[in-house]
Amino acid sequence: MAMHYRWSYLNDQEKFLRAEFGRGLSESRDRAQRDAAAAPLMLAMQAYLPRVGITRETIPAIERSYGELLDILDAHFMLHPYILGGRPSDADFGLMGPLFAHLARDPYPCTLMKSRAPNVFRWTEGMNTPDIFDGEFAEIDACYPRDDSIPETLEPLLTHIFKDWGPELFANADNYNAWVKGNPSLKPGDLVSAGGDRRVHPSLGNISYVLGRQNLQSVAAPQALWHFDKALRRARALSGVAGKQFDALVQRTGGGGLMAITLARPLKRENYVLVVG
Repeated sequence: MAMHYRWSYLNDQEKFLRAEFGRGLSESRDRAQRDAAAAPLMLAMQAYLPRVGITRETIPAIERSYGELLDILDAHFMLHPYILGGRPSDADFGLMGPLFAHLARDPYPCTLMKSRAPNVFRWTEGMNTPDIFDGEFAEIDACYPRDDSIPETLEPLLTHIFKDWGPELFANADNYNAWVKGNPSLKPGDLVSAGGDRRVHPSLGNISYVLGRQNLQSVAAPQALWHFDKALRRARALSGVAGKQFDALVQRTGGGGLMAITLARPLKRENYVLVVG
């Protein structure tokens, strides 16, 4: 979604993007020199869109999913200043990556967010302030729920994540497990790479999955599995009442299958690259 709204609407925001990329890539105060420095990287990023499944045919499904996400989050942030109530959590900081850096700053998606989900835009502003307290929510303590519950407005968010983002994770897991099976001589510490090249974001070929009713083709992303597996291990470590509460929540929101994903070999990150555990 972030890549789509940044690059598919380039004609609506090219001057802004050139300024931002140029600022990071050139010390010059000359606009032409900054634009020249920005151009190669911008072209490379635009060319990457088909690799992550963004095509003319898939754009409607991507925009539908993003619109639903905005509606769900807007309803939540109407009632709560942060994801888990009165204090920022890992979830807030994780969502800020794409929701602020791309979608609340670039002119086209920024206008969309303000128009369709003003409470989400306000949340991005609040996340960029040094204080946790928000006068709009003066009655809410700056803490997480004391009974380990989550706001009811988060269940639609989890349902949306499992429904729309789960298929890609399933496809990545199947791809990775097949790669492991096809390489029985893998040793702990070996690179996760189809061609042996050392990359921060490696790929193991291509995957196919469904978003809504639209089929998407993209490069496989074991990096996503590495992140997700960390959450899986924490979830599976829950026991007693906490474990039962979590399992019930996952079943209500349609995530039972996704939370049962098992990787054929653990994934680790060493010296900035993914390796087999």
